[in-house]
Amino acid sequence: MRRVILFVVLLVLSVWLGIVLTHDPGLALFYFHGVTVQAPLWFAVVCLLLLIFLAWQLARLVGAIDHSLYRWRAWMRWRSQARSATRINRGLLALMTGNWRIAERELTRGATTETLPVCWLGAAKAAHAQDELTQRDIYLQKVPQTTEEVRLATGLLQAKMARADHQYEQALAILRQLQERAPNNVQVLKQLYFVYQAQMDWEAQAKLVPQLTQAKVFNKKQLAQRSHKIYREWLKSVAAHAANSEVLQNAWRSLPRQLRQENTLIRCYARLLAPFPAEAESVADLVAQGMAISYDAALVKLLGQLKMSSPERHLARAEKWLQYYPDEPVLLLVLGQLCLQCQYWGKARAWFANCLAHAALPEAYAGMARVAEHANDEETARNCYRDGLAAATGMSLSSAHHTISMQ
Repeated sequence: MRRVILFVVLLVLSVWLGIVLTHDPGLALFYFHGVTVQAPLWFAVVCLLLLIFLAWQLARLVGAIDHSLYRWRAWMRWRSQARSATRINRGLLALMTGNWRIAERELTRGATTETLPVCWLGAAKAAHAQDELTQRDIYLQKVPQTTEEVRLATGLLQAKMARADHQYEQALAILRQLQERAPNNVQVLKQLYFVYQAQMDWEAQAKLVPQLTQAKVFNKKQLAQRSHKIYREWLKSVAAHAANSEVLQNAWRSLPRQLRQENTLIRCYARLLAPFPAEAESVADLVAQGMAISYDAALVKLLGQLKMSSPERHLARAEKWLQYYPDEPVLLLVLGQLCLQCQYWGKARAWFANCLAHAALPEAYAGMARVAEHANDEETARNCYRDGLAAATGMSLSSAHHTISMQ
């Protein structure tokens, strides 16, 4: 309906305009550089409208050509990107499957149209795997260091390659720089751990453990296993170079509190502290601390090897453990050894006999022999030494007797 109304209005206006121009066609005069042109007004108006129409069509044509060129350039760009993506995909797959030469070729070709850092990093890794170190360095220089993430990835790759070549000092220098920029980055901390591990730098690993824990570099089980080993080896390293027991004690106190409550580390520390004669009482207290957590035969056995100033106190404490572990042969052995230190000969004999009733421990036979020697019973002492030798070497009693008689 609106189109009909519009058509009628235009028709009326056209008729009216035609009538007006018929009575008075008007005059249009154009003057330019001495040239005068006269024309009816309606003819000038028609020419102007025609000129506007032609200009509009020309603009449309130019726009269409420009749009076609834009679409053509976009298509060429898309085609180039598609080919580049295909090459990058092939290169990454080859990199994962160990086809280093194919990976290097495809990634470098893909990088010609796409300045992706992953292309040059992957190509550098492939070149390094082929021992093409000069080419590797060229690829690394081409990595566009546009963001902090790219710089971090480049540094990590360089550190890994240096570690793979056993260039630990170079890897360590790179990783320390990265750690300054990203102190809690999981991969940086993990690579630092691996470098320290390769260098067997237990002190550095011990200092790194809190950061490994905070950043959750390993799961709980892995972290527990690794941290236990690190602290054990670090304590051994400290003990090997310690001029006195105070150095070792300071190292022990620097361990996390929860780890100082675990028998594996208590046992390790007690064994390292035992060679210092003045620390016998401290070692005995460590044994008691470990026994309060759980029974540890190796830890209890250490108690019987100490030369203490007050063995009576430790004997009384050890006897209380019997109500919890009445049939543990090592505990019975240690009770006999403590009685020897206290010179309780009768009780020592009883504890050694009780121990041997549960297990044929060579130390128990040796204790029985000492008791027999104190009683001037040489025959019994010789028999005990013989039986102890058999228990220690796994020989039969008759073989042990024959060996002793030959000597």
